[in-house]
Amino acid sequence: MERTPFTSSAELPSSGAEKADALYRTYLETAKTIGDVRKDLDRILDHVSQDAQAHERMKEIRDAVETVSEGGVHDHVALESDLGEGVLGQNKPGTQESVMRRDQMDPDAVVEHTRFTVDTVLHEDSEEEGHAGQDPNARVAVIGSDGKPHKEETVFEGNVVDKVSVRLGEEREGLPEETYLQGMRLVREIGSDTVDSYVRKGGANVGKPLQVEIWRKQPSITVQEMLSQGRAVGMSSDEVLAAARSLGKKQNEMHALAA
Repeated sequence: MERTPFTSSAELPSSGAEKADALYRTYLETAKTIGDVRKDLDRILDHVSQDAQAHERMKEIRDAVETVSEGGVHDHVALESDLGEGVLGQNKPGTQESVMRRDQMDPDAVVEHTRFTVDTVLHEDSEEEGHAGQDPNARVAVIGSDGKPHKEETVFEGNVVDKVSVRLGEEREGLPEETYLQGMRLVREIGSDTVDSYVRKGGANVGKPLQVEIWRKQPSITVQEMLSQGRAVGMSSDEVLAAARSLGKKQNEMHALAA
């Protein structure tokens, strides 16, 4: 995706827009963060001020970068050329150690597909929707109502995909079925607000096992089934017993569990 800068001895760009793109790319190639890209945009605009077409194109690029950065909120997001096959961004729950693939800031990508790049930045770095706002202490590994196990990663990703799609008003195309779309459906089945209370920073139920909410929707589940599933997702017998009581299980059902 690299292009030769217009200042080189190679063939010069033939239009003002190409000139602007090439100049912008010279900064993008060495930028370490979104903020590094953003801070140079006014200087680049001044540089092309005598070329109306180049100036207009640079204004488009600047506006798109401002949108992606949300006016500087995400300036710290690091840019990397290669994050691995198919990986657009990375972050750990509860941190702002966010990284995104550099080519999403390429002029064609950031101008023509601004929403796609915004989606990546929000997914990784938003305190409200993204991984940055999740609590790493969340206990969200679960056995679904269909009996299938889901790792914590599935709920963490599903929570973010759900929230970002609501924020942007549409679901992102091309997301992997495993973990991402699977997680989104699981989150919506449990209830988005309910999952927020278990997984987001400051949530009322952070540190409590999300499995209880799956059981809440299964009135016919037995205490023995709860015990088996609870152990599989890291719950203690005492936690399962407390959950059984809160869900109104009869005392005689809990004798074997309490023994």
